[in-house]
Parts: sequence; C-alpha cells; structure tokens
Amino acid sequence: MEQIPDKVWKCDLNSVESKRLAEELGIDLSSKEFMEKMWDYISDHNIMYYGYLRTMKMSFDKHDYLHAGAAYAHLLEAVAKHS
Repeated sequence: MEQIPDKVWKCDLNSVESKRLAEELGIDLSSKEFMEKMWDYISDHNIMYYGYLRTMKMSFDKHDYLHAGAAYAHLLEAVAKHS
C-alpha cells in the first residue's frame, strides 16, 4: 500500500464507486471510525483478514481483477459490520 501514491488513494476514495460503496456499507471508508474498525477486525479475525489478502493477491496474479475486487468488497463489508 505504501507504493501507491496518496493522490491515487484520494482519487479512489472520491470516486463515484467508493462513495456508493460507503453509502451501502453505512460508513465513510476514509474516516477514523472505519480505520478503528479495520484494526479491531484485524485483531479479532486475523486469519480471515489474511485470507482476504491472499485471495486478492492470487486473483491479481491471475489477472482476475473482478474476483480481487469482490474479495476486497467482502473485506470492507466484514469490517463495516464488525463491532
């Protein structure tokens, strides 16, 4: 993630798709609240988290970007629902 320039992240978070996803999840993906939920999710469900990351990497390696995006969306949903 450190290799991706900040301007790319800002562009992505301001995209129509990211805004729509945030609305559906009910949380701003760039908010402090979401980041806290992410860290809590990683702490409580580290095996699931690494499973999502592994799925995304394997999908990217196979150029299966749809599957990688679906895994990413599932991760974001899991984090948003985590309490």
